[in-house]
Amino acid sequence: MAGRSRKGSEILLNEEGSTSEGVIPTKIPEKQRKVAEGGRSKRLEFYRKERDELVEQMQKDISELQSIFGDEDCNAVDRMEKRCTSTGDMRTENLETLSLRLYTCRLHSEIKQLKSKLEKERKSKEEAFSSVRSAKSEINQLTSHLEKQRMSKEEDLSSLRSAESEINQLKRQLQNERKSKEEDLFRINRMLNESDNDKVALKLNHAEDIRVHKDEIRKLQERLTIDKYYEERAKELKRKCDDLEAELSSLRSAESEIKQLKRQLENERKSTEEDLSRITIDISYEEKEKELKRKSDELEIELARLVCKNNQLINELENERKVKVDALFSLRSAESEISQLKTQLENERMSKKEDLSRLVSKTNQLINELENEKKAKEDALVWYVNYYNTLTIDKSYEEKAKELKRKCDWLETEIAIERKLKEEALQILFRYMLRSVESENNQLKKQLENERKIKEEALLRNLRDNTPNTEELSDPNRPTKFSEQFSELYDNEWMDAFDELEKLLGDKKEKEIISYLRDFVLEIHSVCNDLSFSKLKTIEEAFVKPSVPSKNTKIPTKILQAIKDGIKSMAPNLLENTREIVLAQLEKKYLHDHVARCLQHHSVKRYIDRCTEVCWYMSVQDPQLFMDGSKSPDEIFDSNKHTEYTKKGTYEEFVVWPALYLYKGGPMLSKGVAQGTKKMTGQQ
Repeated sequence: MAGRSRKGSEILLNEEGSTSEGVIPTKIPEKQRKVAEGGRSKRLEFYRKERDELVEQMQKDISELQSIFGDEDCNAVDRMEKRCTSTGDMRTENLETLSLRLYTCRLHSEIKQLKSKLEKERKSKEEAFSSVRSAKSEINQLTSHLEKQRMSKEEDLSSLRSAESEINQLKRQLQNERKSKEEDLFRINRMLNESDNDKVALKLNHAEDIRVHKDEIRKLQERLTIDKYYEERAKELKRKCDDLEAELSSLRSAESEIKQLKRQLENERKSTEEDLSRITIDISYEEKEKELKRKSDELEIELARLVCKNNQLINELENERKVKVDALFSLRSAESEISQLKTQLENERMSKKEDLSRLVSKTNQLINELENEKKAKEDALVWYVNYYNTLTIDKSYEEKAKELKRKCDWLETEIAIERKLKEEALQILFRYMLRSVESENNQLKKQLENERKIKEEALLRNLRDNTPNTEELSDPNRPTKFSEQFSELYDNEWMDAFDELEKLLGDKKEKEIISYLRDFVLEIHSVCNDLSFSKLKTIEEAFVKPSVPSKNTKIPTKILQAIKDGIKSMAPNLLENTREIVLAQLEKKYLHDHVARCLQHHSVKRYIDRCTEVCWYMSVQDPQLFMDGSKSPDEIFDSNKHTEYTKKGTYEEFVVWPALYLYKGGPMLSKGVAQGTKKMTGQQ
């Protein structure tokens, strides 16, 4: 009973402003402490009034008993006293104590009934709590599952976006080829506009050129069909993106429903706690009085403790105020840096706007040029029509005229198609440039916001701990880590691939198999370097176009470093695409070799994948790591560069595994492996 009353008192304290059930907060504000003391004084006054009313009721009952015993039966008191003396339980009690005992018996029965009710309600509340906990666990599982699905969908979206960027690159290549072919057609038309004798001579002399141009036009048409295929593929990818976005929206709606369920459960939990607090308050009056005395003693002790803690808090607050004053100066300096960065961003944005305006003017110039070309073609058509009308009745000339007319019609349709394609390409290029500039601007803004948040968090952490932040994060892509991975690649995957190639290519010598594996890693490193360099250049070209004057083509070092950091952070997402490109390049290089059929075997495929992973992360570093798989110029075995493979010697016979450097001409990270021999290669 005492435990239940203690719990009720703790709940009452929580209603007045404490943070958790049964725990008195260590830091109570002055206003909240006064409110809590006022609530306790009110409760004490209420209990005193209840006690006075109970005493008055008991006195009334005693007076009624005395009047009953005096008026109706004068001998009743004597009989009761004799009965009490006979039993020995109430020898010294008078009528007043007898009435009190009767009243207390009645109160005890009521208390037992209340206890049974409280026990039943407690069991029901415990069952409700258990159901709430199970529902919470299910909701947490659902949220984790939904989070995993959302992450997978975001990865699919990123892969789709990379595919769209590659399709745009292919389109740009096709547009460049179309431009070159259009220039050739314009040159041919200019040649056709010369005199009749020159035309006949040109036709006789350049029949082969016309045939070649026809083949090129046919290839262009094939490329146009390929372009249509890529456009359909892009539409399909866009449709998939829309489906994924719809799924993401459904996932977000499910998350919102789960949050609503959580709020409902929290409200139900609070209501049950309030019911329990109300139930525990309803206890017997005698125990309440004892409990109140005990609580008043505890509260006095707690008040003394809080006074001590209040003094400590005042001292701590004074110290924190001093620290905050120091931190304010650092915050102001950080804000000034952020404002400077914002001005830089604004200047860059204005420069990008100017570039876009220049691009628009250039597109207008191209449209005017196309209009002029159209007029020239129309004049040429008029000339061809006049020439056709002036021809003689000779059948040979008639056939030539018909052929010329067919060519003119075909050229007219081709020019119209090419003009439309040019306009579409210019529009696509303009939209792509606009999107790229906007995305880069948004990324830079996000980076600035993240830097500002990081600085603020560091300052707040220093304020809270009153100690400088000395934690250092280990970089997983540091050069020593690459050196370890490169050595493990030779020790593990290289050996497995060598054993499998030795089984598959039984007719090949050991030296040839080693050269295959060495050329694989060197070719993969070269492809990864080219891919990283091309991605860096495409992003740089998004900022600066060749049409811009040379004095404005230089990118600021901060933006260039931000681009390199962005490529480095996106490297894991581009790894799978890089593996596909590397495998296709190796299959193309070794197409007519027996080793091509071994590229998809288990150990060889794992060796290629691991080489691609290590080389790709090396290529996105700044500067790129360098591999040297060549022999020494004088073929003398260099122990500082290579270790022995199976034989020692003064000269190098062949290189087994390349050496790794921090950059070209830089310090060495790990030695290579070479086969030694006692004679030079020429003497052998």
